[in-house]
Amino acid sequence: MILFLALFWNLENFFDHRSENRPRYWTAGRLKAKCDAISKEIFRVADRYGCYPEFLAFAEVENDHVLRRLSILFLIQFKTQPGKIIAYLFADPD
Repeated sequence: MILFLALFWNLENFFDHRSENRPRYWTAGRLKAKCDAISKEIFRVADRYGCYPEFLAFAEVENDHVLRRLSILFLIQFKTQPGKIIAYLFADPD
C-alpha cells in the first residue's frame, strides 16, 4: 500500500524558449516536445503505482514559466488540477 507518491526528476536543461540565456537550438517546439515527454512519463508512473505523485520536485528548470506550461498539460491531458507551484530558483554557480 502506498501512502503517498513523491517524484524527483532532474529535467536537464529545461529552458524557457523566450529567454535570452537559452541555447539557440531551444525553440517553442522543443519546449512543447519536452513538456509532452515529461507529462507522458508522469502518466506512466501513475499507471504503474495507481496514483499520481502528490509531490513533484524538479531540478535544472530555468524558470517558473516552464513549470506553468507543464501544469497546463496536466489539465489538458490528464483532466486533473495540479497543485501549487513552488519554485525556488538558484543561479547557476558556473
